[in-house]
Amino acid sequence: LISKISEKKEKIQIEVFTGLKGMKKAFEKEIALYKKGRCLRINGVTDYNRRSKKFVDYFQYNLFPKRESAKIEIRKISDKEAKANVHEKQAKIRLLKYNSIITFNNIENLTIISVWTKEPLFITIESEEMSKGFKENFDILWKAAKTK
Repeated sequence: LISKISEKKEKIQIEVFTGLKGMKKAFEKEIALYKKGRCLRINGVTDYNRRSKKFVDYFQYNLFPKRESAKIEIRKISDKEAKANVHEKQAKIRLLKYNSIITFNNIENLTIISVWTKEPLFITIESEEMSKGFKENFDILWKAAKTK
């Protein structure tokens, strides 16, 4: 019986990164999952003017082009105040009032929690079960959000 329970137990991988180098390491995991037809869900996009330029530049000039060339589906729930942000060409964007320092990215079994404090913190969680929970939460908010 114990061996059967152990077989069903999912291995959860959690890592914590800080700063620009840490952010790059965290998002390398996301990039590795880019395949045509997959859906990247991002909840909590806020005004890029509130972020350090070096972090915004990494997204705009490194991450966004990789997302575009991979032809993944992108859904973003963004703060209403962040309308002027640059986004990927294929991104579908919906707006909610959201003024938090936390952003959630989810693709396949990977969830990245970005905490935009003075020294930003990035938590990667690799888990099917937890990813499913984040997707369900995102889908509820997606339905409640307004189209851009």
